[in-house]
Order: sequence, then structure tokens, then C-alpha cells
Amino acid sequence: MQNESQKPSHAGRSLVASAKGVVLTGLLTLVLAGIMVGVSAVPPFAPAPELNPGFLSTQAILWFELAETADEVQAVLTPADPGADMRGAMDTLNLYDFPFMVAYSLYFLAMICFLRDRLRTRSPSFFASMFYFMAGLMFVPMILAGDIIENTQLLKLTRYGGGPEMAAAIGGTISEQIPFETILNLKIFTRMKWGAIFLACAHLGGSSAALLLLAPGKDRDAGAPSGIRTQIGTLVIALSFIATAILGFISIASLELRALLQWATLTMVVAWVGVLIQAGMLVFRRGD
Repeated sequence: MQNESQKPSHAGRSLVASAKGVVLTGLLTLVLAGIMVGVSAVPPFAPAPELNPGFLSTQAILWFELAETADEVQAVLTPADPGADMRGAMDTLNLYDFPFMVAYSLYFLAMICFLRDRLRTRSPSFFASMFYFMAGLMFVPMILAGDIIENTQLLKLTRYGGGPEMAAAIGGTISEQIPFETILNLKIFTRMKWGAIFLACAHLGGSSAALLLLAPGKDRDAGAPSGIRTQIGTLVIALSFIATAILGFISIASLELRALLQWATLTMVVAWVGVLIQAGMLVFRRGD
């Protein structure tokens, strides 16, 4: 039972509330990600059969999203019977992606609020300012809108090359059936989604770095975890978000280096889990 002098300030209560938001949306995101892997029977997460560039091996779903031409779509989906299995798995994955995209967009929103609230309990800085906060919030609807439109294009693409369309295709190919507009829309909105994700990661990386550089270990009244382990965790989070942004922007800017997107997603997951752990520790220690 806290007396009046022990009760946290408004900033402290806001931090606890945003930490709970991180825990809720973060766990939901991870659960949905696990479900997506399970229901799609793994093929979309295996290396693309025709586009495997060695040690930069990239999951088929990432090559599918970053396809530049109809021929690359065909190379990912494959035109024969095995391709039917891949198309079915891709369809399942993309249908489950709709709730997942809402969850991870909300997770980005929660992380932006959480890190800002952590900074507000310390010394005032640019990274805790309303301007920086609002700039981060702008990326969330861009992520969600881009992912929704991207997903609809992916679902259109898997419709080509199956059933009667496969039989009608010359030489068993599907690339000749795919409208140019569908590929163009995929290219535009995939890069809009990923670009907004990487901007959000750069934003979160800046906030995490500020936690270390401005006033480490001084979350004044919210009972936030502190100490060397927390500082190491925050460093890992900051470096992971920054690495995600750098690798990610390179991957969507260079056709030859698209495979780096897989590594960007891995570093992003590390950062996601790190923020979730720190938020969970805060909620656990507060016990409310």
C-alpha cells in the first residue's frame, strides 16, 4: 500500500500505462506471428526455390513482397504442382496477415509511447518533445495502410497460375497473365510499408539511444528497472533498431541487396522482444 508521498507522478502513471500497452500489443503480435508460421505450414518462410542468393538466403515471402517483375513472382510461386502448395500457403499466410498487421502497428504505437514516457521521467530532451513524438506517430498509419494494400496485391498474384488459368497458360507459365498494374502497386506499397517501418525503427532507435546518453538509470518515480543489466538491454535495443533501419533502407533501395531485408527483420525482432521484456519488468515490479 502506497502512501501519498510514494505515489508516482502523472508522468510515472503514464509510463506504467504505456508499459502495459507494450506488454499487451507485444504479446499479441508474437502470438499471431507464431500462429502465422504454424498455419502456413512453413513454405513461405523457407528460402525461395529460384531466388536463393547463397548466404543471404531470403524467405520466399520476402522475395514475394519485393518482387520486381512477373517473372520473379513466377520464380517464387513456381508454375507446376509444387507451386499450388506454395500459393495455398501464401494465401493462408496473407489472410492471417490482416490481424497481424493491426497488432504490430499497434505495437509500434505502444513502443513509441512507452519510450517517450520513459524519457519524460528523466531530463527534458528533444527525444521526449511533442514534435519528435508526433513524428513517430505519423509512421504508424503509413505502415498499416501500406501493408493492407500490399497484402491485397499479394492475394491477387496468387490467383494467377492456378486451376483453369494454369491450363491456359502457354508453356505452363503464369508471368504472362499478371497485369503490370498489380506488380507496380505491389512495388509502391511494399516499399511504403517497409519504408515507414524502418523510419519507425530509426525513431525508436533514437529514443533508446537517448535513454542511455542523456540520463542513464534515472527513471525518477515510476519504479522502472535500472542498473547495468537494464543499460545493456537498452543498448542492445538501440543498436538493433538502428541496424534494422540501416539494413532495411539498403534492402529496399538496391535490387541486388534485397536479401538484406531478412536480416533487417531479424534485428527488428530482437528489438521488439527487448522492449517487451523491459516493459514487462516495469509492470511486474509495479504490481498494478
